[in-house]
Amino acid sequence: MANKRMFKKAASAVGDAVCEEIMINYYNTPDIDKSLVEKSLSKVISATEEAVCDANRYFGKGAKAFGSIEEYSKAKKAYFKELFSKIQKELSAKLEEAIKDFNAAIPAEVKAQNKAAANA
Repeated sequence: MANKRMFKKAASAVGDAVCEEIMINYYNTPDIDKSLVEKSLSKVISATEEAVCDANRYFGKGAKAFGSIEEYSKAKKAYFKELFSKIQKELSAKLEEAIKDFNAAIPAEVKAQNKAAANA
């Protein structure tokens, strides 16, 4: 990611897109397990909000804690690279878990119809 702002926008956009697809199916799929869908929707929302909040962290050391400004810049860059990599992995894992819950909510007949339509 280019910076925190871009990361936050991307995380929110992914979460919004997943929520939108879940809600489309929530209202348009007959006999869907609504409690599982609500649970998965809640997981998506909390995962994206957690990712956005975690992105607000800052590097806790000042330039004076290092021997030179180059060392400080290098340490700060490494810290944020590791932080955002961790946040992105956690977000992906939580979204996958929510999608698995959502897929469990879809009735078997609808899944069979979707597979037939995809293979046609």
